[in-house]
Amino acid sequence: MRLERFIAGLTGNIASGKSKATEYFRHLGAETIDADQIGHMLYDPYDAGKDLASGDECYRKVIVMFGEGIVSDDRIDRKVLAPIVFSDRQKLDDLSQLVWPYIKDESLAIFSRTKGILIYEAALLFEAGWDNICDRTITVFTDDTTRIDRLMKRNGFSYEDANKRLDSQPMTQNEKAKKSEYIIINDKDIPVGKEMTDEDPLFMQVKKTYNWLQKEFSEEKRIRP
Repeated sequence: MRLERFIAGLTGNIASGKSKATEYFRHLGAETIDADQIGHMLYDPYDAGKDLASGDECYRKVIVMFGEGIVSDDRIDRKVLAPIVFSDRQKLDDLSQLVWPYIKDESLAIFSRTKGILIYEAALLFEAGWDNICDRTITVFTDDTTRIDRLMKRNGFSYEDANKRLDSQPMTQNEKAKKSEYIIINDKDIPVGKEMTDEDPLFMQVKKTYNWLQKEFSEEKRIRP
């Protein structure tokens, strides 16, 4: 049986640059999926063309759990839901346990329609257990000083607020790195006008990792019966 796809789960903590890394993998020819976007789809099952394998089941269960007040224009309003769950750890855990299995099922449905190397971006890859549906895992790792600086510039956070965001992550970068086959270090600035060139340090690491994934994918195809 010919191996048609090779799934690499890509993760990283806040302000690590995982979305930029995913963008670079896509530029190099990989297919990409964002688990967060799948979650957003589950909150809005009526938008044309989304074709959810689970239909509106998750959507309705979230409304039963948190009430009709989270619905706006027939969609779950994430701006309303967020302060409810992020102010109460138990509610956040309840939401996660409800939604995560649906995200996994939807991800697997997309995987089945995909060929070649696929980068599966998921901030909670290990926390949710989605690494078990991947062939390899990648952590984008950035030192805390750089991440704090990015949050202050990008989000307008104070130093204290940026630190709180780092501390609120359910799994540390070191823990994620230890669980991953590949680590991409992203603590250097991209020179102006040099994005996706040999002078872009992140791009060069992504390119190197993508070459390794291609090699592994080719070897897997050769040894599969």
